[in-house]
Amino acid sequence: MMFTRLFLGEPKLTCRPSSKMLRFFNFLVGLCFAIASTPASAITSHSHKLFNVNSQVLENGLHVISHFRDTSDKLSLQMVVNVGLADFPCDKHQVPHVLEHLLFDGTESFDGEFMRKRIKSLGGDWHGRTVEEYTHYTIEIHAHHAAVAFETMQSMLMEPLLKAESLDKSIRIIHSELGTSDSKFKQLVHSELALSESTRARLYPESNLDCTSKSFPDAVTLADVTQTYNAYYNASNMTLIIIGNFDQDNLDSLLETYISPIKKGQLIQSNIDLDQPINYEPIELKSNYWESDAYIRMLIRTVGNDHPDSIGLKLISDFLEERLFYEVRTKRGIGYTPYLERTIGTRYGHIHAVSKTNGGWYKATVDAFESVYQKIRKEGIPIEDINRLKQKQILDFESEEHKHSGIAQIYRHHRESIKETGNMLNLVAEINKITPELTEQLIQKYFPPKPLIGVYRPPSLAENLVKILGIIALSAIVALPILRRKRRHK
Repeated sequence: MMFTRLFLGEPKLTCRPSSKMLRFFNFLVGLCFAIASTPASAITSHSHKLFNVNSQVLENGLHVISHFRDTSDKLSLQMVVNVGLADFPCDKHQVPHVLEHLLFDGTESFDGEFMRKRIKSLGGDWHGRTVEEYTHYTIEIHAHHAAVAFETMQSMLMEPLLKAESLDKSIRIIHSELGTSDSKFKQLVHSELALSESTRARLYPESNLDCTSKSFPDAVTLADVTQTYNAYYNASNMTLIIIGNFDQDNLDSLLETYISPIKKGQLIQSNIDLDQPINYEPIELKSNYWESDAYIRMLIRTVGNDHPDSIGLKLISDFLEERLFYEVRTKRGIGYTPYLERTIGTRYGHIHAVSKTNGGWYKATVDAFESVYQKIRKEGIPIEDINRLKQKQILDFESEEHKHSGIAQIYRHHRESIKETGNMLNLVAEINKITPELTEQLIQKYFPPKPLIGVYRPPSLAENLVKILGIIALSAIVALPILRRKRRHK
């Protein structure tokens, strides 16, 4: 009560505090002001521990990244294999994806259903994912059963069955995941997905990402899968990421028992080319049916997470998303919640802004996209926004650091530099280094004079009338001979 009165300067105070009391009060006030003025990155946080990793290369060439966390009883294993969609031509894009599914369908030692039930019953989960640069397999389990996770991972990687009957099932599952179909007729139906593929193809010309239609798994054969497994699934082409509560001596024993026997092999480098010139002419696709919605996409080619520029580019993309939302949604009210994605891996990445709008407003939405883009190129980012977004990035990072999946993704994207240096880059320290000069340099380096714009829109009234007249004319051409024949018959 006395401290309250002292702070408020209440005139009815009758007792005089001692000098010790005043010094203590001044200390509290000073501490409050110090906390209020301290940058977000300096406030107590556990995130700095995430940059302390143990990196080692086993005798068979397999890279291991481990990070001890005693905040939970969960243990996560993630094996990253350096093979992805970009390593195959468009008609065979899904080869590594099909292979990923087959590895979950049973091994020489274990039935697929048994493996799944075993992991689940021990408080765990397992899943896989295939992207452009790599395929990864994750097993999470209670730390007391770490040996089961290692045994399962080894069996999946070293003794998969790769059966023909499993191939057909995997192809059907992948169609479901992609939202595609094994029906040739349905594959001919145009969809907004074609715009995503067409714009991305422009960003990476003369590469295996230069595909103008969504890749289908139908052309994948068992021979393709087997050949890919034999070429890529070796220790030199793998990185094992271990996160969670483990005993180091026990971990060393598990690595020796289950991971060291994985066969040696040759490291195969990714063939994604980031140096080819881009054609920035706008792309406009029309739907083949009556539809009211239009989609606008703006793409900017950048770099992957393992590149020093990626941290500054993240801040720039955050600012770009904010300005697009304000211009398209708040100011003009012509688009449905514009959002921005950063499709990014280790070396490969791009900024991808998207908005849905009414078919009659797509030109105004394109104008808003280009207006925001050109303003950022011309004026850069204000210092107050840079400081605000730096704090946002740090707080976002610290808020997500408790998730093993998020930590694994960070290590996965930086695995090459971790292998080279033995250390994980301190991302918070790098965020704090961002300056207006750096953002200006990155904007000029990665933002070309005009972005790549793609539009998927419904046909206009005039275009629909032409289509209808064409259908009528075609129907008349077919119907007239039939009518004449019937008249002659009568």
